[in-house]
Amino acid sequence: RVLENFYDKKAKIIYKEIITTLKESFEKLKNNKMFKKSFVFLGYNIWPLIENQFQRYFDMRLSSHARTHAMISRMLEIENPKVVVSPEEVSDTARIVFFCCIKNGIKCVAIQHGIFDNNILCYHNKNEASLNKTSPRFCPIPQKTCVYGEYYKGILVKNGLYPASSVAVTGSPRFDRIFNQKFSKKSFYD
Repeated sequence: RVLENFYDKKAKIIYKEIITTLKESFEKLKNNKMFKKSFVFLGYNIWPLIENQFQRYFDMRLSSHARTHAMISRMLEIENPKVVVSPEEVSDTARIVFFCCIKNGIKCVAIQHGIFDNNILCYHNKNEASLNKTSPRFCPIPQKTCVYGEYYKGILVKNGLYPASSVAVTGSPRFDRIFNQKFSKKSFYD
């Protein structure tokens, strides 16, 4: 089924609760002097520089994230899978899938979807990546991430701080069709 098919009455209730709770919380934080003072970088309070970025998130992206979260929550509730396989590992949608799976005790596997290097945006601070915690201070990651090779595993483990046991080298799926097949050199190059 298509994910949007899970946007039913219960999903709409989940969506409204997320929007209401987060917008109210953000409004309180914006008026909290201690919160604003916590944005000190190299001795300079950068809150005035980033306040608009936060506001843009709440104005433009929160609705989409809340709707995706509501649909994925309903999908997991209705389908009750034992495992979820994500065709990618670092997008907002993938993070929502991992969060909902962890929250519901469902195992999750992600498959590397393209090449990346040491500049990948899935790095985490020490002890931030979590296979089983869903509080705001943790970034949810799948219980298993399948990667193309040792090079990519090294990046996720060293720079992304993924637990080594959560990353498996499986090769690139695009070569699965030719594995254990007999091809002549000519047919392979054609």
